[in-house]
Amino acid sequence: WWREYDKLIHWWDALDYIGIDAYFPLSNKNDPTINEVGATWQNIANYLDEFHEAVKKPVIFTEIGYL
Repeated sequence: WWREYDKLIHWWDALDYIGIDAYFPLSNKNDPTINEVGATWQNIANYLDEFHEAVKKPVIFTEIGYL
């Protein structure tokens, strides 16, 4: 899903910050538990932290929702 962008875009250094429309798929279930959704968000946060460290740019959510 969204992880491809870190490999496709090679001009991160031209940006002041990275804006993300955060409509991530958080579960394949119709009725996920809070813990399942929380674990998925933790994985996303970990990835974004690594991404931030790699590109040395602030990462902000410009939109957020749930798919």
